[in-house]
Amino acid sequence: MKVMLINPNYLKGVYGGSTGGIAPPMGLAYIAASLRESGSEVSVLDANALSLEMEDIRQEIKNKKPDIIGITATTPLVEEAGAISRIAKEVKKESIVIVGGPHPSALPADLLLRNKTIDICVLGEGEHTAVDLVQRIEVAGDLSLVKGIAYRSGEEVIVNERRPLISDLDDLPFPAWELLPMDRYRYTLPLGKKGGYAVVLCDRGCPFSCTFCSQRSIFSKKVRFRSAANIVDEVEHLVKDYGVTALSLSSSTFTVNRRKTMALCDELIRRKVDVKWQCTTRVNLVDLELLTRMKQAGCEILSYGIESASQEILDILKKGITTEQAKEAVRLTKKAGIRVYMDFMLGTPGETRQMILDTIAFARELDGDYAQFSITTPFPGSELFDLAQKEGLIKTDDFAKFRYYAPTFNIEGISTEELEKLRAKAFRSFYVRPSYMLKQASKIKSLNDLKKLARQSISLRVFTRNKKED
Repeated sequence: MKVMLINPNYLKGVYGGSTGGIAPPMGLAYIAASLRESGSEVSVLDANALSLEMEDIRQEIKNKKPDIIGITATTPLVEEAGAISRIAKEVKKESIVIVGGPHPSALPADLLLRNKTIDICVLGEGEHTAVDLVQRIEVAGDLSLVKGIAYRSGEEVIVNERRPLISDLDDLPFPAWELLPMDRYRYTLPLGKKGGYAVVLCDRGCPFSCTFCSQRSIFSKKVRFRSAANIVDEVEHLVKDYGVTALSLSSSTFTVNRRKTMALCDELIRRKVDVKWQCTTRVNLVDLELLTRMKQAGCEILSYGIESASQEILDILKKGITTEQAKEAVRLTKKAGIRVYMDFMLGTPGETRQMILDTIAFARELDGDYAQFSITTPFPGSELFDLAQKEGLIKTDDFAKFRYYAPTFNIEGISTEELEKLRAKAFRSFYVRPSYMLKQASKIKSLNDLKKLARQSISLRVFTRNKKED
């Protein structure tokens, strides 16, 4: 059977245009590799990277004539996923439409009941489930025997037992990069010399308990690691065959296991891999020796989820960090010569206007290289979503409106309009100041750096468009 995997146009569907960076759909690439290894004929359509409209997707489905169409969907993309499923059925009524990703993993029954053109949801990790499911569909087998799916049987939705987690990530084939438009991908910020960009998986799972994280619906709290050798084998493949010079090393918490992080850095150094990379970790899991080794191994940007200047809010979010740890982590990261990317959240239930203003001031005080200000969003699959539903705090049941820049909560004492203005104020306060602009200008060493800085400016305009300060 012919399988077509589709990544919806996230930039158009969620942001309404470019934000300066485009990441490859790593999850679909892993599933494509697993399906192909099992003998399926697979194609991947990255509508996001190719800037495809719905009618373009329709034409691609007509051209490929797939028997099975798989679509990935985060919560903000459920509307796009539903539209693609309807197009698939219009083109080929007997095609089987499968949707996977964070949202269907969290709310499979709700998604199937809302979208009658979606036939099956994949829950959690998709590689082994996709292979089992496709093989079962090929022989018209009993779907009740496939672990890790939900499906419609008449008007009833059946949710099967979850599939056990993949214990050894090294057993997975490398993502099917050759099926993707590799020349289209780029990191939002200046990273490495001119060349290609890719994302490489390091581990899955996170042992921490942040209430806003929805990844528990897919990967759970148990952390599983790829070996350093396996990761660097893939990095060398990307550098050699696709001209990749910039990477995101994908991990919920890159330094969660210090020994393994050091081993990966040592392997990159030993093999002299010519690539620069960025990653994400926690402010309470770094030290100068580790950061220095990461810098030596090619780390240029390190992202921290700092979230708030209020310890009360940090505790509500179960973040498990302090503002003093944030200050020290930023100081040490700068000392190691790594650029600092800081994530903040505004509009958590219980937060006041003054708390938000304190967070904006804290971002300036830390003076990292980049800052992102998101509005706290209760994504399905998170503890925050469950709590918000229970307490009646969610103002809409339209999941397409669950976006990092659009208020979803009813926050006591802060209107939607005021929260949007405070977010715009945060961006302007951090980025539009002489000291920051001079610092960034001093780092321009090439035309490529200038282009990336221009894309960063575009992103800033997207994040703050139509939101004026008082």
